[in-house]
Amino acid sequence: MRIKIIPLLFACSVACCHEVYGQARSAPDNDEVSNGSDEVQANDNAHDWSAGAGIGLTKLYAQLPVSTPRDAYFVYSEKNAGPGFSYGVSIFSGGLESSYPLYDLGSYNQFTALDLHIKFSLSALFTACNKNYRNYNNVFTILTDDLYFGLGFGAIDNDILSIKSLDSTTAKINPESGKPVIKTHSVVPYFPFKAGYDLYITKRIVLNGDFQYNWCLGNYVDGYNMPFSGHRHTAVYTVGSISLRYYITHNHHSRKGTE
Repeated sequence: MRIKIIPLLFACSVACCHEVYGQARSAPDNDEVSNGSDEVQANDNAHDWSAGAGIGLTKLYAQLPVSTPRDAYFVYSEKNAGPGFSYGVSIFSGGLESSYPLYDLGSYNQFTALDLHIKFSLSALFTACNKNYRNYNNVFTILTDDLYFGLGFGAIDNDILSIKSLDSTTAKINPESGKPVIKTHSVVPYFPFKAGYDLYITKRIVLNGDFQYNWCLGNYVDGYNMPFSGHRHTAVYTVGSISLRYYITHNHHSRKGTE
């Protein structure tokens, strides 16, 4: 009996794996238009609204040169505004940690950030240069339809939970530079620049991989303004993430315009 059951379980496993693999794709099937499809009317496409959540890793490039990756969590919502174009809002919560071993400095920032952003697919850029680009309908056009870039504007609320200041011994090493100015709380605006890819798991569920580069318009993201760090007057932090997004409202028209 055991010998007969093992081949049966193996056959079932292969069938299940084939079913899961068959559902994953870079764009919806023929009965579901892709977000960037020209065949979707602008008014219908604008009704596609989604919400998602994810997790990522942060790195900070600011006054302290050594960064330690920390977790970040986020929720976001997006709405399609036309073929290959969308806009949305993101809320992040996580940690930023950096240090300066030479001077025994370090800080940990438990931050919250909010940004508004727009996204456009790579195929939308190609279509702007060549109106017939989407008509080619090959593997490359499918991939570029869900490869996107984006930018926006936001603000980060910095809550420095722990920080080290220069002691008297370290200060003597740089007698002309003085001690750093420290702030344990600040709100700094930033510009987010995004790049990523959407993989459709089902018609409504999307797996997203994203890299976000945040250019801050000021110091104190790590709590410091260092007189002897003239090479960096602003802070930058990055977030590499994965997330799942669900289309709460979705266009159900097929490519042929039928229900």
